Parts: sequence; C-alpha cells; structure tokens
Amino acid sequence: MTFAALELFHIVTLQAKMTMYDYYCSLERLTRNDGVQPPDRYQVFIRICREYWHLLLLKRGGRGHDSGRVKATKSGKLAVQCPACPRPGLNLPDDWEMATNEDKYLYIIFFALDACFRRKRLMVSSELKDPGLGTGWVYMLENTPFREYLLTVTDQKEMTTCSGLAALDYANTKFLRGYSTTGVGMGVCARHEFVQPNGVGDLQKGERFSNMDYIFASLLRHHNPLLFKFISYDIPGSGQTDGEGIECPWSNIGGIAASTRIMGPGARHDTIDNHWGYWNWQKLVSLASTLRRHLDNARDQEVVQREALDTFSDQQQDRVEQWKAMVHNFEADSSKKNPYEMVVIGLTEAQVRLQFQREEEDAARKGIPAKHRVSPSEFMTECLDVEEEQREVRVKAELKKTQTTAQQIDMTALRTKLLRRLDRLQKLQGTYCPGAIVALEKCEAPEDEQPENEPLFLPSALSEAERANGGCANGLLEMELVMRDAQCRGTLVKLRNQLVIKGRFLNYRALHARHQGATTRACSIVNRNELKI
Repeated sequence: MTFAALELFHIVTLQAKMTMYDYYCSLERLTRNDGVQPPDRYQVFIRICREYWHLLLLKRGGRGHDSGRVKATKSGKLAVQCPACPRPGLNLPDDWEMATNEDKYLYIIFFALDACFRRKRLMVSSELKDPGLGTGWVYMLENTPFREYLLTVTDQKEMTTCSGLAALDYANTKFLRGYSTTGVGMGVCARHEFVQPNGVGDLQKGERFSNMDYIFASLLRHHNPLLFKFISYDIPGSGQTDGEGIECPWSNIGGIAASTRIMGPGARHDTIDNHWGYWNWQKLVSLASTLRRHLDNARDQEVVQREALDTFSDQQQDRVEQWKAMVHNFEADSSKKNPYEMVVIGLTEAQVRLQFQREEEDAARKGIPAKHRVSPSEFMTECLDVEEEQREVRVKAELKKTQTTAQQIDMTALRTKLLRRLDRLQKLQGTYCPGAIVALEKCEAPEDEQPENEPLFLPSALSEAERANGGCANGLLEMELVMRDAQCRGTLVKLRNQLVIKGRFLNYRALHARHQGATTRACSIVNRNELKI
C-alpha cells in the first residue's frame, strides 16, 4: 500500500464519503479483473488507513515539535478551531471588556446544539477490543470521564414538550433496539458552523438531556469564561444568526452513517473525528469569501431595511418613541411587558361578563327587582354557549356520517344533552325575549330537524318590530353585541395561535415523521388540531 493510494482514499472518503470496502474492491478490480480472487488484504488495509489518519492528525497538530510529544496532547488540542469567533489575546482588542451595550454583540459567542438520532451504532465490538487512537484529542468527548458521568445519571424517560425538538420523540422507540449508541449530540458556533473541540458525544437511551448538558459544558472548556455566551434565538445583537446552521454539518456527514453504524467504538470515533476535521478545514479555507459575501449582503440589506423602517416610522411617528421604550425596557428587564406578545385588543369575554355582573349587582343594591333568578347577563351567556355547542355538534355530525353504529349512538347522547339545554333556554326566552318564542312558532321547521340546526332567535336575529312592545328586554340587544365583539376578538387570537400550531405540526410531519406508525400518529395530531380551527 503506497502513500499515494492512502492519500487518494483519504480525500475520496472525506469528499465523496466512499467506504473502505468500496475503495478496496476498486483496487482489486484495477489489479485483476478476470474473476480470480487475489489475496485478502482488507483487514490490513483498514488498520493501515486508521494509522495513517492518526499520524497525519498528529503531524498537522504539530505534536512532533512539542517537548511532551504525543503523550502530552491535551483534550481538543488537535481540532481545527474557528478563527472568526472572539478569542481574547488572539483577535480581540485589549479593552474589549469595556465595550458599551451597543457593541457587546461583537464579543458574543453564539452556540447551537443539536442531536441526530440517525448516527447510531450497533452493539458490536467494545472499547477494549477496539479503542480509539485519538478519542478526546479532537472533537469527540474523552471516554473515561464521560462514562463516569453517565454512571451518575438515572435511566429515565425524558420526553420534551418542545415541538421543535422532534428527534427526541423517537428516542425511546422500538427502532433503537440492538443499538449501543442511539445517536450523536453536537455543538457548533452558530455564526460560522465550526464543530467545537470536545463538542461531539454519543447518546444512550434514557440519558438524552444529561448527555447534551455534558457536551455543552465540555465545549465551554475551550472558550474564555469572560466572554458573553448565548444559546438562544431572541437575544439582542444576535442579528440574523442562523440557529439552524448546525443542520449543514449533519447533512455533510450523512453519507457515512451506514458504515459507522457497524463499526467498533474506536474506529467510529476516529472516523467521525476525521470527517469533522475535514468539515472544519473546508469552512476555514472558505471563511474569507463567506464573510465577505455576508458583509456585502448585509450592506445591501441595510439600505433596504433602513428605508422600510424609515417609511414605517414616518407613518407611525406618534408611536415610535413609545415602542422603542417598550423594547428597550423589555430587553433590559424581561419581567417588564413583552412588546412582542400577542394580546387581545379590547375587553375579553370574561371581562365583559364580569362588567355586566357588577352592573347587575349594583342594580340589586339599589333595590331594582330582578325578572328572574337567572340574570340578563347569565341568560345571554347561556345563549352564546348553546350557540357554540350547536356548532360543535354540527361539526361532529358531519365527521361521523359514515362511521360506526357505536359512534352514531355517541351522537345521540350529544343531541339529547343539547335538547335539554334548548328546552331550558326557551323557558328563559319566555321571560327575557318573548319575541323569540313567537318567531320560533312561526318558523316552519321540519319535524325531524336536528337540535343543532334549530334556530335560537337571539335578540340580534329578531327584527325591530319583533323586539318592540316587550318582545325583548331593554338593553339585551346591546349586551349581546358587546359580548359578541369580545367573543370575536378572543376567537381571532385563538385562530392565530391554532394556525401557528398547525404550521409547526405540518413542518414537523414533513421533516421528522418516519415509518408508518410515526407518520400515522403525526397525521392524527394534525387532524385533531384541524378540528380546533
């Protein structure tokens, strides 16, 4: 095996993700392609490649020039690090700690963490049989302290409530049986997407959050503790930081997932370190052109965005200062009112009901007699609630038209309950809105009319003549209009929230649902949310 062949395979596997087996078979065919099987040197080739990669790593790390040589290599020392991230003593001015609030963003390191559950490893070999040649010196975590930490962590099922952390939904499924490693967690600098030294670690079932905590703490060792560090999307000064940029290195290394799945732990770690080193090197040599392109784009967009902001500010001149103050106050103290939070403009339904109840309480104190033990506001609330229940029953009836007998019986129960509420409401209408009873008697409804389709004839549905001469209690129409206004405002907020949720569910299903069972569950969640819309 010549150095030229080793060098060729090294660059081919890094760039094209060719496996050792495919390259070795290609060499065999080039040597002799007449069907005669040459002597098997595959295992020898594997060992030579691993040794060549390791020696090359040590050479590029300058370990031959260190007085302690290879044994003195420290954790993460051989990693290719990002030259653009702030590093005191290397690329920062001496007085960087005195920066004003407006300039602090220049000295912030943004980290992005993510886990990929497609980087599994089967239960083959062991660390004793297949130790890593340089595990802990580059990007993977050191084995011994990491294992000692895992022994202190209980094996518990920790499922996330965050819809964005989708990979965890499949971290305890049957598709992970037989695997020693269920995935890989990683941290990168979010600005430039460099994989961090000692910022990559294996994940095991039951210790997911704990592993990510350890990985994050591990990568922080290689950064100045005085620097500002943020792991978020909404920090002032973050600009257009691509928090999802970590998906790029996952995509780049995806081609080796099948081969590393059947490797021993040491070979797998060496292979992953090798490919992350190539990724970081490619980012390094292209960093100048990348940053220049980003700068040019930022300058062009600054003009566009500034013009849009000025135009918008000119049209809202009387509110700009107030809005700025709200934003600055919230950024300085998160306990202050959040200017970005969606709010209901006007009174909510609960506030409207409370307002009417207080008015009725004041009337009772003044000795004004009540028409019924059910107050007017309670009557109108019941009207709107029955109307809402009719809508819900109509939707369910439409969905259950072609379904089973048991589900049709369930509809019968819902309609019986609705009929009882309609009877109680009509008795109250005889007191507060007799015109509705007269209109209902004149209405020629079919005898088999379902209760969800029965007209209620609320005050707004009656004509002025029908409301006159005691047909509707005084003030009842105005009360209904106020309640409906509050109902519409609250419904709009709920609708916006549900549409946002729907978008997240659809994106989740498209990106993360795999296999028939998971896809079916994701579709069921989307359908249930659709009913709420």
